[in-house]
Amino acid sequence: MKLARVLAWSLFACGGAPLPPATHAHFEAIQRQEARQDEVEASVLEGPCPDAADDAEVSCAAAERVCEISAEVDDRDAALRCERARERCVGHRAAARRCAE
Repeated sequence: MKLARVLAWSLFACGGAPLPPATHAHFEAIQRQEARQDEVEASVLEGPCPDAADDAEVSCAAAERVCEISAEVDDRDAALRCERARERCVGHRAAARRCAE
């Protein structure tokens, strides 16, 4: 996330256009990705092992998309949601490791 902010700031400082504010469409897209994380959470935490690892990766792909959307706009809430989605990804991957033990 810090990298996205640094890149955005450097573009602005170098004469690039500032990022636009987030719109309703941006937040709908973020919410769809957060819902994907919600959908796989039970499987990752308690489901059968073959599904847990795959679902953890679904969660991480959703987190990456949230962060891509966040990097396109100037919005503190979107940035926080990126951080939260990445934290969930890390937690889901850690929970899926139970299957490797």
